Amino acid sequence: MNLNLILARFHQFFPTQWLNSFARQTGLIRRSTSRFTGKDICQLLIQAVNSPTELSLDGFCKMLYQITGNAKLRVQSFWERIVNHKAISFIEGIYARTWAIYSEQLKKDCSKYPCGFYENFSQILIEDSTIISLNEKLSKFFKGCGGSASKSSLKIHLVFNALSNKFSWLKVYRDKRPDSSLAHDVLQLITEKTLVIRDLGFFFLEVFKQINEKRAYFISRLHPRVNVYLNVTDSKPLDLIKYIKTKYKLCSCGSLNVFLGAEERLPVRLIFYRVPEDVINIRKRKIKRTRQRKGGTVSDHLLTWQEYTLLITNVPEEIAPTDLVGTIYRLRWGIELIFKTWKSHLHLDVLKGTRPERIEVFLYAKLIGILLLGMICNYLRNLCFRMFGNVEISEIKVANFIVSMGILGGIFSGYLNFKKIEFLSDEYWTRQFCKQKRKRKTTLERINALEPFGMDFF
Repeated sequence: MNLNLILARFHQFFPTQWLNSFARQTGLIRRSTSRFTGKDICQLLIQAVNSPTELSLDGFCKMLYQITGNAKLRVQSFWERIVNHKAISFIEGIYARTWAIYSEQLKKDCSKYPCGFYENFSQILIEDSTIISLNEKLSKFFKGCGGSASKSSLKIHLVFNALSNKFSWLKVYRDKRPDSSLAHDVLQLITEKTLVIRDLGFFFLEVFKQINEKRAYFISRLHPRVNVYLNVTDSKPLDLIKYIKTKYKLCSCGSLNVFLGAEERLPVRLIFYRVPEDVINIRKRKIKRTRQRKGGTVSDHLLTWQEYTLLITNVPEEIAPTDLVGTIYRLRWGIELIFKTWKSHLHLDVLKGTRPERIEVFLYAKLIGILLLGMICNYLRNLCFRMFGNVEISEIKVANFIVSMGILGGIFSGYLNFKKIEFLSDEYWTRQFCKQKRKRKTTLERINALEPFGMDFF
């Protein structure tokens, strides 16, 4: 889908008449003689909330006047109109329709990387979550985890498809819940030959079993508390690290077929990589500091565990050789970069205030901006592949540029059309958004080359 079609689809989904009618339907605007319309409020929220710097209330009023040309509101009057349940209903409705367009693009544009390895999978789903800390006074409405963490927070659960470079699942949770309680959500998205890559927080043997039953694949780190058995009928769990040190004393990596769980006995391939000494010391210091902060001690078993990187998978050896599994697992860092872009460049974690209505309105305005940016990035990514071959685009560069130009809010307004942003399709601008050449290869380049997982990865 090109930029022209994206804009055309938004103009079709969000005509001025519908935006104004929806604002009256939700009660955000009551009078037909109001100096601003639903379209104005929509553009204001998305453009202001996703601006490079946080705006004051007075800044919101000035931007509204700039958009409408005649809406002069005092700060208190403006705030009463925006921070309420009617505004929440309005912005949630905009978000729902934006997600519909995003999902539609996801189905129509299923481009894949030009690499034989990727042809083995229908999807590569990377799953993780991120926490947004809020003011402690909001703990009644948004319950945090407590302890050393914030007493009030939001959790965003994301499933990212590394083949199509799009979000398959994006959900906000307002209460405290561990990642393990979200582990089953991905099952709704799985089709045959899907590959799921997840971290320890989502480690759940029952889910891995169901993924296997759906004829799909998974790669995950091994949880140190899970029982490992060499044979399905063994009654005593294996001392894994001792076994590896004895059986594979001279091997830097290797794999063995094992069974996980005292009850489940899930058959998997266990992949191990020996970690360099300096990295072992870093890991041990980190885990000691974490336990000391919580007032506990570190067991010898857990310290010994830091000497290896241990992964489990059901992907056959012929598709993912032992020395390649670690390289594939590094795709998971892509979702960490997404979270970094959201927080460092789109300021998703900057949700100030003590009124829950303000948090909700601003959060959904930011999420709409994230979806819009995702569609633009995907277009530029495909354009980059066509122009320059196997060159990756930098989402951070695109985010900084798009936000600074105020393009996100303009997508919902009548003034922004294809002619005003067609410069993005120019080769000069597309090249500016590409990642710079560097000595260290990207994960995509390593997988394209089927490069083994080596010591330089740690």
